[in-house]
Amino acid sequence: MGPKAERLRTCGSLSCPTIPSDERNPLQIRNPRFNIFPLGLPNSWLRPDRIETPTVNTYRKVPHVMSEHAILAEDVQFIRSVEKTINSKLLGLQPVVRMLLAGLLSGGHVLLEGNPGLGKTALVKAMAKAVGIERNKVGRIQFTPDLMPSDITGTLMPAADGSDRLEFQKGPIFRWLLLADEINRATPKTQSAMLEAMSEKQVTVLGTEHDLVPPLTVTDGRGSRTRLRPPFMVMATQNPIDQEGTYNLPEAQSDRFLFKILMPFPEPDILEQIVALQLDQGVGDLLVDARGSGTAPNDTGDGSDNLLHIYRLSLGLRTSPGDPLVSTHIRNMVAAGSESAVGRLGLPKRQAEALEAFLHDYIRYPLGPRAAFAMELGARSLAALRLYGENGADNLAEFLTPSLAEVAVPAIRHRLKLKFGWQSRFTPPTGTSPNARLEDLLLQEFIMLCAPPDSTYQEILRASFATGPG
Repeated sequence: MGPKAERLRTCGSLSCPTIPSDERNPLQIRNPRFNIFPLGLPNSWLRPDRIETPTVNTYRKVPHVMSEHAILAEDVQFIRSVEKTINSKLLGLQPVVRMLLAGLLSGGHVLLEGNPGLGKTALVKAMAKAVGIERNKVGRIQFTPDLMPSDITGTLMPAADGSDRLEFQKGPIFRWLLLADEINRATPKTQSAMLEAMSEKQVTVLGTEHDLVPPLTVTDGRGSRTRLRPPFMVMATQNPIDQEGTYNLPEAQSDRFLFKILMPFPEPDILEQIVALQLDQGVGDLLVDARGSGTAPNDTGDGSDNLLHIYRLSLGLRTSPGDPLVSTHIRNMVAAGSESAVGRLGLPKRQAEALEAFLHDYIRYPLGPRAAFAMELGARSLAALRLYGENGADNLAEFLTPSLAEVAVPAIRHRLKLKFGWQSRFTPPTGTSPNARLEDLLLQEFIMLCAPPDSTYQEILRASFATGPG
């Protein structure tokens, strides 16, 4: 390689000669494709055939300096396996999982914000299980308006030996990983009880300090003993502050959180995978419970045959093949809550525009993923009640469409929040019974707007609605 070739390097996407540090010129001229490039390039470099596709590197090389505590490959592989395990249980949350693990390694606390049903609590539980921390080291506090500070930190209680002395009873905050669920539903007084714990890893009760995570000694597989302090991490979830019954976190407390992570709304294709995964997990829970090893030999109940009927039917309706149109319809109803997804639901243009107008006029808070699972499992359960009837059909999927029409309104009545004053803007269909609930009629219109563009499918829905709301 000649001297000239040795001085060539890549400048972004444009190969150009390296300019020595004492010859660098800050002046630049514009390039019609890449906006700018260093002054002084030979004209041959401006030819179109010299312009290449930009290449973006996600890292850059820096001088390596040895540190006192090296980063070991086995430690990195462990945390990567934790990330992989969590992502296999919770779909569509990869960026959130990475930030949560970064908070754990940083020794900080994380605030998760999102509408109900986006998997905030499930994410925290999955992380604790993947890391392998014992269950008694993982705690959960459900924050409510009547929760008191002593309910979190603990307090002095009469001794268990019956004497007159008082002894300190630890509160649920004495854990390594603490889930503070819906933290902004508690009053500011109770929220402030978390300040000292999150900052100092201790609580002070009646003038006495109590260490939350005392040091301990750990022995590895090679017999080496290490004295360390376990992690203490608060993973708090909060609902958007414009929802009812929420209180803003004090600035001093919100500053204690390393990250505030916004929970994303799952994409339409991810929603279907979430429902399928929850069905599989439901089967696994039933099987695990049935094969549990902690059951006493004489732990049997009356009517065991009846229990077997329910158990087998619960397994069967979860594992039976479903109807793709029903699954798509459920996905559309939930995905409609994401404005970016409305145009990607596969609906005809006129139907999609009508759905967007409906959401703008009537819907305050959309459905969450829990609604998708409720409708899927509810429709399967109602379809099972129709099997082996007068027509003797044994195919669960044949009855899923009318079953969804029957279960959809009850499944979303309490989940879909409507805008104030919607009654004045909604006109019921002609011929509607005066005894019909106006809200149910509005929800039926929403369900029809989300229906797949299949005429037979939509006719069955309308005929089912005509028999009366659920």
